[in-house]
Amino acid sequence: MKKTKCRHCKNEAVSSDFKGKKNNLNLLFQCQNHNCKKFFWHGRVKGEFNLKEKPNSESNILIEKNLMKTLSIPLRVKGRYVYVLALSKLKDDKTESLYVGQTGRHPLQRYLQHLRKYKSGRGISNRLKYLKDFYSGYATVQDSLDGEKEISKKLKKRHQSDEFISMLISQQEKMGGYGHWQAAFARKKKGPSKPHKLPKFYTDYSICDRSIHANFSWT
Repeated sequence: MKKTKCRHCKNEAVSSDFKGKKNNLNLLFQCQNHNCKKFFWHGRVKGEFNLKEKPNSESNILIEKNLMKTLSIPLRVKGRYVYVLALSKLKDDKTESLYVGQTGRHPLQRYLQHLRKYKSGRGISNRLKYLKDFYSGYATVQDSLDGEKEISKKLKKRHQSDEFISMLISQQEKMGGYGHWQAAFARKKKGPSKPHKLPKFYTDYSICDRSIHANFSWT
């Protein structure tokens, strides 16, 4: 049987629940690389829903809840989250695009809702690849909105820096320039360590029904 590869690191991924218990459902997958451990929904999970009905129909809401229970994904969570979803590239994209959102649901449940087009941004559901990161520790909607903006800015700044470095590497390779600048630049870029304000990366849970999200995509 053909093995499923992680959509992030390309190592083996297996069908499992949120707690890492393997199963044969082939709906939710987790990377087996201990340095990755990313989760992603397989597209076949959409077949579990009644596609002839609206995403917010009672039957589809019930199906979603039952899937959460089956896969040990908490329906009741504490606080709010900011989550980052990796998107597939568009035709002319040179780098990855990311979707940053904030929610009162577990990020894997919110990811599934995007996938089945429930309260999802336009053009997002067909591009979803995997859950890249999520952050907890937000008490109110305003807190998570502020966190969403802060994380988006940090990701965009990092993306622009990486893109600039890639361009320099390409130029140096073509011109045969200074070969040790990358290490020197990395030391300068790192600088003195500073405490950051981001909440701790965490895997625990909330109860609020509201889910507000925004698309921060850069290519």
